[in-house]
Amino acid sequence: ASRPRVVVLGDSFVEGFGVELAERFTDRLEAASGTEFLNFGTSGHFSPTQSYLLYRTLARHFDHRVVVLCVLPWNDFIEDNYDACRTHLTLAMR
Repeated sequence: ASRPRVVVLGDSFVEGFGVELAERFTDRLEAASGTEFLNFGTSGHFSPTQSYLLYRTLARHFDHRVVVLCVLPWNDFIEDNYDACRTHLTLAMR
């Protein structure tokens, strides 16, 4: 990249689920700062562990200087809890 870029990882609120692309916080930061924000937000049950795996396998290959990891403590750690995942319908298959 010719300019500094920021990789942003997280779940649906980073992805911008339910809002127009221009209203995502990463797009708003990009417009206000002139710095490119690469949004790797993913909807669904996407824990910090999943964000790490996404970074390790994909996002790290994009030229960047900063990584921002967004975490919502209310639900982002459920997937990292073995007992919770065994009984959670959408997580039991992982």
